Amino acid sequence: TAFLNCSFVLYDSYAQTIYIGLHDNGLNPGTVMKFDANFVRTYITSLPLSYEQSEDEKQIAVAARIDPSQRELTLVNQLTRSHLMHALLYEVEMIEPNVVDGNGGTLVNVTGNGFKDLGQGIFCKFGSRLNRQLAATFVDSTRIVCQAPMVTSFDPCVPVPLEIAFSGTSSFTDNQVLVTQANIPQ
Repeated sequence: TAFLNCSFVLYDSYAQTIYIGLHDNGLNPGTVMKFDANFVRTYITSLPLSYEQSEDEKQIAVAARIDPSQRELTLVNQLTRSHLMHALLYEVEMIEPNVVDGNGGTLVNVTGNGFKDLGQGIFCKFGSRLNRQLAATFVDSTRIVCQAPMVTSFDPCVPVPLEIAFSGTSSFTDNQVLVTQANIPQ
């Protein structure tokens, strides 16, 4: 019989969300569960709450901390109390419309959770190209508005992920919510 151990319990006061880290004595990767008023779900799976650094040395995440200025969850390892990994505390869940004018300019409502105006700018990225990072507008903790860029000639009608980042944070989301930019006749 396998028993789960609790590595940490954290409360994100901004998003009013609880994160609980679970593992099974380091035999398998752990999981972070996310609890809020509307749902309970797995937030991160196959999380290295425990992993082998080498054959003889096992690293176990025994704690976590929230950095409110970056909106990140950091897992802390057992031996050195240094970080094992970071996870963003905001995510993209839905975009509307999900088909936009390839000529650019369509306003796209990005719905998610944990969004916070950190005062350093908010950016949307359409696909993987760096030149598609555009300034966005913060509306509230569940909504951001982006303006779709003009599509280039070599990638029309190909769905691309729309991801967001807050300036000063290390990375964009990786939620893979897709938007299609189609050339619409004028």
